[in-house]
Amino acid sequence: MRISKCLFLAVLICNLAFAQETGLNKHISYFSSLPERISGSESCLKAANYIETSFRSCRIKKIAKEKFNVVIPVQEFASLTAGNENIPLEAVWPNSIRTSTTPLEGIVGNLIYCDDAGLKSVSGKNISGNIVVMEFNSGNLWLDIASLGAKAVIFIEPLDTSRVEAEKKFVSVPLNIPRFLLKRQYAEKIRNLAAENKQACLTAKISWKGKDSYNIYGILEGNDPGLKKEIIIIQGFYDAISVVPTLAPGAESSCGISVLLELADYFAKNPPKRTVIFLATSGHFQSMKGISSFISQHMRGSPHVKSKLSEPIDAKFVFCLDLTSQSDELGLWHNSYEFLYQRFLAPFAKKLIETAKKECKKYGYNEEQSVINGVSPEKGIGWTNFLPEVIRTDGEQVVLAGYPAISFITVNDSRRYIDTPYDTAEKIQISNLQKQFNLIKKMISLALNDPEFFSGSELNLKDRFCILTANVVRFDPKKSFIPSEPIKDALVLPRRQYMAGYAVPYQKSFFGVRSDIVEKTDENGEADIIGCPMGSGFLLQAYSIDEYSGDIYMAPDYGANGDEQY
Repeated sequence: MRISKCLFLAVLICNLAFAQETGLNKHISYFSSLPERISGSESCLKAANYIETSFRSCRIKKIAKEKFNVVIPVQEFASLTAGNENIPLEAVWPNSIRTSTTPLEGIVGNLIYCDDAGLKSVSGKNISGNIVVMEFNSGNLWLDIASLGAKAVIFIEPLDTSRVEAEKKFVSVPLNIPRFLLKRQYAEKIRNLAAENKQACLTAKISWKGKDSYNIYGILEGNDPGLKKEIIIIQGFYDAISVVPTLAPGAESSCGISVLLELADYFAKNPPKRTVIFLATSGHFQSMKGISSFISQHMRGSPHVKSKLSEPIDAKFVFCLDLTSQSDELGLWHNSYEFLYQRFLAPFAKKLIETAKKECKKYGYNEEQSVINGVSPEKGIGWTNFLPEVIRTDGEQVVLAGYPAISFITVNDSRRYIDTPYDTAEKIQISNLQKQFNLIKKMISLALNDPEFFSGSELNLKDRFCILTANVVRFDPKKSFIPSEPIKDALVLPRRQYMAGYAVPYQKSFFGVRSDIVEKTDENGEADIIGCPMGSGFLLQAYSIDEYSGDIYMAPDYGANGDEQY
């Protein structure tokens, strides 16, 4: 009899796991089928509608969809014409604010092929004023080609690449060298044209545009009369990123939102004692603008600021999902390199990990390798040992606003294909994600149902979340003695020397999350930068771009009549 019961329980667990695995597969397949899931794109809007529909299918009644603006590079057209041949191209991510837009008449030059031999292969050839074709997997070679006077660079699509390779194809200064990806199907054709030194004309228009993007959240009210007043938020992002913005399937980037949707389905069927909000944000890869927008509207720890919010949400705790599938190891992190936050959040991490390790026994997982404590280092192994690079999380912004947050992050995964066009569904290791889901579900169940989860905790985090308003003006000595004429549609780029407090030096991208957020000024010459840490320093830059050529015609004045005087 006991054996029969054990077999029945084992079959039940397997059936449930299979159903959830199928659900995860379904979500990832849909999200990654959308061709360009960059925030603000049409694909991202379809993803938002899918999430809203999924919430409704779970019978979550209180659902809200909130709009915010994000400025992104939008490709209107890009092609190469050589004789009777017209070949489509895909623009590469801009160099700072300089896109790959060409003049109206296009860029005319001879095609020159630079092969795997690098600069040796173009020795004796006149690079200056011409268009160079080269392999994508060529590191920073394009910068050498640009320094020799090339007018544009065309990368041939490889069979495979990596995030590290892809992120070498753009720089964080506004270097005027248009760069494009050529689909592999046209590779032989363009190599032949280059071998004949054929003349070609390259035309493209890529513009920075303000687009609507959305945060969606559903509220599931707790069923305990006392505990339902306490709100826990589970957050995941649903946008994607790619060094080629028109090719951004973002399968790995959809792991977190897929787990969020499965959690919503589970808790809708198994109502918790505490109230839970399922929050899906976009704008993650635009310096985490989506979560920053949500915080600015609903979650401020400062009593003075909170009193001015029209719909405040007093969350007791926030869990953020930043998951991938090439590893089955799950880490818990407190979203900060400051000891103060570590001290506050360590007791919660301990409770959650103890619960996860008990769940490991149920599924037969290795306890030591399945869940990692990134809040309080164990055996002398700190958080930085579990990821090859620094990661920036949406939870970073939550903590900045004075709310406790722990992020669930897949560790020991290099995230090879994020920020590339190769981040596709067939590469997903769904069993690894299923394992992480099983542990996350149990840990969050503890937080939602344990009456003692918050007992004895010391939560006193300061709200250091700020909104910086940039005012961009032009100096016209004929009108005023001081710069006062507002500039509309200027691109504002605030650059911080350090990220995550003062712990992490600037770099252009953190696992695809762009450090530089671009905003556009309104008719008053103003632009708001949301989610700046109080007390942090910025190099505030502003540019005006010619709509038709992409050229910069106004830039920051650091001279005697600009920064030195004002």
